Amino acid sequence: MTGRSKNEGRIYLRRSDSKQESSLETQLQWGIREAKRLGVPLEASLADLDHMISAGLHHYRHIYLDNAISGADLQRPGLTAMVAEAQINRKISHIFAYKRDRLGRPDNPLPMMMTENSLSNAGVTIVFCDGQVDPTRPGETDLPQIIHSLFGYHASGEYLKNLADRIILGHRNRAQQGYRTGGNAPYGFVRVLVDPAGEVVEELPKGKVIRQEGHWPAPGSCTRAYESFG
Repeated sequence: MTGRSKNEGRIYLRRSDSKQESSLETQLQWGIREAKRLGVPLEASLADLDHMISAGLHHYRHIYLDNAISGADLQRPGLTAMVAEAQINRKISHIFAYKRDRLGRPDNPLPMMMTENSLSNAGVTIVFCDGQVDPTRPGETDLPQIIHSLFGYHASGEYLKNLADRIILGHRNRAQQGYRTGGNAPYGFVRVLVDPAGEVVEELPKGKVIRQEGHWPAPGSCTRAYESFG
């Protein structure tokens, strides 16, 4: 199918948690600028995003949102609704997603590749900050684009696996050095804040979290469990 006439855009936003490096605001502001640059109408604003977060909405105006949902979940309500609308609403000519890993970080890249390809076959242009997926022409298969999509989602999924390995390794290294890896101190021990030299700075009561620059592991809190006989 040839590309649809430039008419309306939709933007998809996602983050896995509130500490996501690419914030929802950053993703939305990029999309608004990109839609303006391409001359594609996009009804979206930061106020709309705030409303969606506070009301727990997945769709509002031209924004689709999956907040605090893993990219490995391919049944996210925001993504599912956006794909369904784009397939039947021919006014939608462009979809904006900050990066391919916002659309998905699947264990198996094939389903996300097929989803992206179905949108392309329907005449939708998908715009990322680092590239663009153009609609497929009738009777043609854009093999390079399909391969690029496949490897893109494969890399996104591998990121999660590598991140999990790094977290486990980090916890193990911290435990071997005598630092806590989360949770309450065991019975008979207390949590303390430790400076880079390994000296105890202060005892931390239950529930208190400190993020102090220069203390290991910067910039987070550094605590160690010590025996308490008091």
